[in-house]
Amino acid sequence: MKSHLTDAKIRAAKPGPRDQWLGDGNGLYIRVRKGGSKVFVLRTKRSGKTHVRTLGQWPHYTLKQARLDAAENAARRRGLVNERVREVAEEWLDRVIRREYRRPHHVEGYVDRAILPQLGDRKIQDVTAREVADMVRRYSDRGPVAANRLFAVARQLFAYAVEAGYLEQSPAAGLSRKVAGGPERHRDRTLTDKEIRALWHSDGPHTPLLRFLLVTGQRIGEAQFLRWEHIEDDVWHIPAEVSKNGRAHNVHLSPLAQQLLEGYAGRRGRIFGSVSPTAVQAWVRRWCARAKIHPPFVPHDLRRTFATRLNGLGIPPHVVERCLNHTLQGVAAVYNHADYHAECRHAWDQWTIELQSITGGQDD
Repeated sequence: MKSHLTDAKIRAAKPGPRDQWLGDGNGLYIRVRKGGSKVFVLRTKRSGKTHVRTLGQWPHYTLKQARLDAAENAARRRGLVNERVREVAEEWLDRVIRREYRRPHHVEGYVDRAILPQLGDRKIQDVTAREVADMVRRYSDRGPVAANRLFAVARQLFAYAVEAGYLEQSPAAGLSRKVAGGPERHRDRTLTDKEIRALWHSDGPHTPLLRFLLVTGQRIGEAQFLRWEHIEDDVWHIPAEVSKNGRAHNVHLSPLAQQLLEGYAGRRGRIFGSVSPTAVQAWVRRWCARAKIHPPFVPHDLRRTFATRLNGLGIPPHVVERCLNHTLQGVAAVYNHADYHAECRHAWDQWTIELQSITGGQDD
């Protein structure tokens, strides 16, 4: 059967008052939107319902690519393709996560640490809800938050497998957070002076990074991307592509913060290495157990401690928010565009003085 679409026909298609759908076979259509964009989509029917999957925008995503994907999808649905979980996971990471996520390594970590070791060699059509639930339960040893994150990643992966035609139904569709860590409670954990001293004077592979987080109050993911080229004089420039909120941020490096970095002079690449935040969190949990610190804290609690202590030093809330690179809310977000460089610099210096007093003090 001769294909219906050609590049010339797609180019000639003009937008109208409503979206137009031009078919090509195997469920492949070019969707001409009212705004003028032209997007390849796959339309398939499962259990009496029509499912639409976007493939890519023409002309960057070519007609040849679209036909290959449509033929592959049709073959899957006829049972001629029977991929394993690792193959589908790699396709999902490549086509979705690495293209759309600013920090795809967070998702890749859960795939590499849990999904592939336990399910990677299974044919994806054979994976059961019980296997997904067991995988998540085993991961709950790392804590309820980690288990919930793994569960969310697994659900996304198997939902993609359904969209891509590998599955009729996701094995994770009927599961809830009850199989993972359950509902997450808002954390309000901050460190006491004694706990700060214990951590500061500990000797571990991640202690320098944790001290740096406590001094600067920044996120662990941002600190782990720190390179020497991001530092100019006494300012750490956090690029927008590294910052969690997508907004570049300048952090004043007090003399204490600079001192912490001196031991890494000359190191290429990331100053604190490439260990994942999850690995650091696991080490902190083990360290808390050895140091008999209960309840245990996580690296993000150092950031909360920083903010709480700044408030205790009389630093105005809006300055604390700027130090944290939080986006201001409400009226302040509309009318207050000041960066408060001087005020933030003063806040970091005041906290450094306080922190040096704490870490040099004696336990009760």
